[in-house]
Amino acid sequence: MWVLPKDVNGGAYRRHGLIPLIGALCFLSGCGSGGGGGGTTPSPSPTPTPSPSPTPVLMARPQITVNWGARSRVVTLPASALSLTIDLHGDSGSVVFTANRPSGLAASSQTYAAPTEIPVGTYQVNVTGFAQSNGTGAKVASADIQVNLGPYGLLPPISLVQAITSVEIPAGQNIPVNQQPDLIVTPRDAAGNVVVVTPGSCFMSVTSNGQRLRYISGTQVEGLLPGPATMTASIDGITSPAATVTVVSNTQVSVSPSTAEIAPGTTLPLTATVTNAPNTTVTWSIQEGNSGGTVSSTGLYTAPSTPGTYHVIATSVYDPAHSGTATISVETGSIGVVVN
Repeated sequence: MWVLPKDVNGGAYRRHGLIPLIGALCFLSGCGSGGGGGGTTPSPSPTPTPSPSPTPVLMARPQITVNWGARSRVVTLPASALSLTIDLHGDSGSVVFTANRPSGLAASSQTYAAPTEIPVGTYQVNVTGFAQSNGTGAKVASADIQVNLGPYGLLPPISLVQAITSVEIPAGQNIPVNQQPDLIVTPRDAAGNVVVVTPGSCFMSVTSNGQRLRYISGTQVEGLLPGPATMTASIDGITSPAATVTVVSNTQVSVSPSTAEIAPGTTLPLTATVTNAPNTTVTWSIQEGNSGGTVSSTGLYTAPSTPGTYHVIATSVYDPAHSGTATISVETGSIGVVVN
């Protein structure tokens, strides 16, 4: 127990500084509760906001089942193949692996897996059969497939010796103008398995818009003019339904000025520039129709009387899939200032 000395009047010695010292100790140690002079409670530190985690890329290891038919001793037949190469390629990645036939002449079914995983997505698959193991020797068979690779990595099964019951030209194939690629043509058997065929077994016909697309041989075609054309493919007397193939170009169209502000009823000359095209002419139109004003065949735009934002479009005559746009603001009181 603390005993404080008394002064002559019986009071504690305040001048000794003991009372202030005790008060200071109480302040430092947090004496009292809630009263004034009890110290300042520190503010809690703000909780840091966690950074968002990147979305993981879903991966899969492609695997394919090959139905090897009883081996033929005629080297040029698909059944004579001793190995297949499976080539997957797409925007997300690529992988190539080999399927070697088991020893013996009897028919068998085997499943093969790629050595690595690739992102799930859409891929083109080229299957090529070879007369020797490990993808060597003469090419004796081939097949092309367009697949959506899922998380389990399963590819459509491949058959070497089966009757073809259907032929398909997958939709959405684009052919660059002035190039001669091979189209994807997929033959299948009654079970839906992809059947490999001897190279040169496919014959194709252009059934509409032959001025846009030329058939060369096998599955090879040539893009002539931009736009859609239809084709059929026949293998072993089985003909595919007609499919649309689109010839595409790298034509670009720009309009100058690209943006402008003009008064109602005034005119504005527009200029279209077309690149990567032998024909640089354009057709002019207004996205909003008659309510958006008028535009002449030379690009002279006349604003409507109603203020608003309108869009003038220049479309390539050579490749109508490509166009450029000018955005016009029609405002009352505008002095016709063009903003590029």
